This record gives sequence, C-alpha cells and structure tokens, in this order.
Amino acid sequence: MNSMFAELISRRDQVRAIVEAIGQDIRLEAVTPAKARELYLAQGGFAAANADFLTGFQTYSGEEADSAQVEESAPAASAPMPTSEEVTGKPARTFADWARDHVRDF
Repeated sequence: MNSMFAELISRRDQVRAIVEAIGQDIRLEAVTPAKARELYLAQGGFAAANADFLTGFQTYSGEEADSAQVEESAPAASAPMPTSEEVTGKPARTFADWARDHVRDF
C-alpha cells in the first residue's frame, strides 16, 4: 500500500477502483507466495532479480526468511501516513484518483 494515499483499502477495492477507471472487467487472482515467486522469475528483469524479496522469501537484510512463515503471512497493512502532504507537498489522494490518473498504465 502506498502511504501517499488518503485511505487504507483492500486489494479487492483497489481492483474495483481500477475497473471503474478503465471501464473494463478484470479479475484479482490470489496466488501463494511460492506461485508469485515462480511468476516473477518467469517475468525476468527487475521482478526476477527481486523475486525472493518481493514474495517474502528473503528479508530486508538479504537473509533467507523462514519458509513456514512465508506461506502463512499476509501482506502487512499500514495506515495512511499523516506526513504525506509534508513530504510530497500535496495532499494525499484516494486510490481511485490515482487509478484514474494512470488509466494508460493499465
């Protein structure tokens, strides 16, 4: 979750906001961390180079994470940061606003 957003929303709500912004149906397919790692590796580039970190198999310090915890862990949610405007110079936006601004990226 990007802390520059004015709200804390679920992935399903993020997908819903993107659907509304682009005017097309899309689906959210939940995958295990192991499957996500496999997909990142197949993608190549940045995703492959960082697959272990992106999926929780590697810690911030570069050490191997406990594999039992990887499969059980859910993405950590964090509340919107009140410092967003202070850091960016702009008020925090909603995810829906961001999605509408980035339609071409989808």
